Amino acid sequence: MVLRLIKGKQESRGPNGKREFQEGGTQMSTNTQKLRVLRSRTDHDLLVIVNRELDRGLAMVEAAASRNSPLFTKAEKAFSTATALVPRIVGLGEGDRLRIEKTVKELWSRLAQVPQYANVRPYPASVAS
Repeated sequence: MVLRLIKGKQESRGPNGKREFQEGGTQMSTNTQKLRVLRSRTDHDLLVIVNRELDRGLAMVEAAASRNSPLFTKAEKAFSTATALVPRIVGLGEGDRLRIEKTVKELWSRLAQVPQYANVRPYPASVAS
């Protein structure tokens, strides 16, 4: 068995000849290590997507004149997409989670404030005589 120290972890060749890393008394194969890195990247990418969707939703809701507006529909879709993705982020830090919750509440509040109908000015009826 050959041992090497790599970035604070011991690398060795297991009985099957595969490289294994020992961290805190447990052995971790290179495949497991690759999966951890991949999961970390996926979590980061999901966090970026969630933040973009929330920002997009806030921009759309500001431009929406009424709930019948296509922009309001896009803002609602951005809200639902972001809220559906948040539970899938396994490695979400406390600071990121709090920031996302704050933005979700803000978007929800702004969506609720959009009037049902656009402000339409009444035009005087002219009757032909």
